Amino acid sequence: MKMSSCWWSASRLAWWCIQEGNAVTERTRNRVEARSIGLISSPNVEDRRAATEVLAGMNLERSIPHLITLVKDDDHEVSLIARTG
Repeated sequence: MKMSSCWWSASRLAWWCIQEGNAVTERTRNRVEARSIGLISSPNVEDRRAATEVLAGMNLERSIPHLITLVKDDDHEVSLIARTG
């Protein structure tokens, strides 16, 4: 499993905990958010695709500005995922 795949698994779990109201420290929340934002602007297209898939699947209002940015991505697949979820 690639490092980015491992990170996304951890990120999904952390976001799931946050959404379900389970205890996640502010530090953990900030780290997940910072890394997630970093991945949507990564030069690695696989990172951007993974980030877009996660954001599109979350159905959260705060994801919308990031998805709008990703619709304009140079990679067709990233753009398509951002548009269609």
